[in-house]
Amino acid sequence: MIDPELLRLGSGAVLFLLGLVCFIAGLSIILTREYRDGMKELVTHSARVGRRGVTEQAIAPILDSTSRLLDSVATLVRTAFGMGAFLCLLGVALCLGALWLAGAIF
Repeated sequence: MIDPELLRLGSGAVLFLLGLVCFIAGLSIILTREYRDGMKELVTHSARVGRRGVTEQAIAPILDSTSRLLDSVATLVRTAFGMGAFLCLLGVALCLGALWLAGAIF
């Protein structure tokens, strides 16, 4: 027979570790710069293509595609940041829930 107090503490420990993993994953998503570096490179290349597009009519479709790609990458960066913030908040909520379950707070 499992002691109810031990079960509650064990569940709280597992929940706390899960919250800690979620929080660390959210921070890593927010703090990584892999999307930002790609965004800077696309801005640089689109500026070059934009200068050529003014003088050459054949470059206009490429310029349009580049601007759409740039918008897509910007959306990807916003989405990644939002997912990171959600994971951080979920991790904090899980940790608080674990502490409540263990009886340490409230």
